[in-house]
Amino acid sequence: MTAVRSTRIKASTKAKTLQDIFPCDASAATGDFVRASATIAGGVDVASNNAIKRPVIGLILSKPTTTTAEILLLGKASGFSGLTQGDTVFLSSTGTATTTAPGGSGYLQILGAATNTTEIIFSPQLRVVRRNP
Repeated sequence: MTAVRSTRIKASTKAKTLQDIFPCDASAATGDFVRASATIAGGVDVASNNAIKRPVIGLILSKPTTTTAEILLLGKASGFSGLTQGDTVFLSSTGTATTTAPGGSGYLQILGAATNTTEIIFSPQLRVVRRNP
């Protein structure tokens, strides 16, 4: 099942998290998964699908300015829906979180684990596996 992306993604205030500010494209939005940018020095690009080998490294928590983003690199994040508690969370073919491993072509990447239907422990695996249909 693919989770619905929310613009109300929040990092847990009770758990320890790792987050930082990165340059980004103006079109990046809260709740987007991001990967290291191929074009913005020291920045991030939105992971709009799983067709690119560069792994997801973070999740946008907020946009302090049009071209910067506060990125969750590791920790709990809430604001999702449709997750299954205890399941592994993957990057879907549309760039969202899913508890169903995507089939077909593209790269398989584990993003973390669902702690309930709305929250994940975000701990992205940086090794991605190429899938062939």
